[in-house]
Amino acid sequence: MPLVTSRRDFSSVEVTGSYNELLPIAAELVENLLVEGTGRDGGTVFDGSKDAGISVKDYFVRLVKYGKCSRESFIVVLIYLDRFTNITNRELTTRNIHRLLLATFTVAVKLRDDVFYLNSYYATVGGVTLRDLNIMEHQLLTTLNWDLHITGEEYRKYTSTLERVKLRRELKAKRASRT
Repeated sequence: MPLVTSRRDFSSVEVTGSYNELLPIAAELVENLLVEGTGRDGGTVFDGSKDAGISVKDYFVRLVKYGKCSRESFIVVLIYLDRFTNITNRELTTRNIHRLLLATFTVAVKLRDDVFYLNSYYATVGGVTLRDLNIMEHQLLTTLNWDLHITGEEYRKYTSTLERVKLRRELKAKRASRT
């Protein structure tokens, strides 16, 4: 169950070029991984002083609406987020998820898309200062050892996992509607 109630849905951004039909599943899966507060590891540059007050789903909607990126960038965000948590063994928390999403989003868009905006724009979209975004981006890149390459196989693995979850949920919903 989400720690912050979502006030938006993806229907408002489904017509944008940034929308990926797997985003609702991705947002829900990420939100289900969260622990409250700063977690067991204490604070880092990614930890806000308090919870963001916006659900992961709403934050994804905001990034889709204002981020103006390719559909594929959001799969890259998940891959980088996963790499980061595997390398650092950090938990995703209500205090770090939004800042981690913003940092991975910024890096993903710069890597993936031919056209992207200045960090000052992404900082505004993400609700942080330019200085904080620059620090988070640098920390993310350093943690990932600047290894941003994603193989086609790796990308397909993440996409197919999300597609399987989506399909299972659709089948479950169909079964439930029949009864």
